[in-house]
Amino acid sequence: FKTEVIKFLGPWKSVGQVEWETLQWVSWYDNERLHSAIGQRPPQEVEEAFHEQMNTLEKAAQVLNRKASRKPGAVQAASQVMSLSSQINSDPRLRSEAV
Repeated sequence: FKTEVIKFLGPWKSVGQVEWETLQWVSWYDNERLHSAIGQRPPQEVEEAFHEQMNTLEKAAQVLNRKASRKPGAVQAASQVMSLSSQINSDPRLRSEAV
């Protein structure tokens, strides 16, 4: 960080200017940079895909945990599980992280 920001972008006129550039660099590092350990994707994108997958799996678990009944809704619940499962399998971001 010191080499990338402090030395190359200086000299600095104030502490506030250093703080601002530090915040800009941290934002880039956390949200935009491509990371080799996660498939050349930004960390923010990977985190959003993870939470999306967790929400999808949680919905599927809720559907599966419903008690079976003879009502027409029971058949609909099974079709919802199949729909959620196909969403996971069709989205390459979710499929690669689900394994």
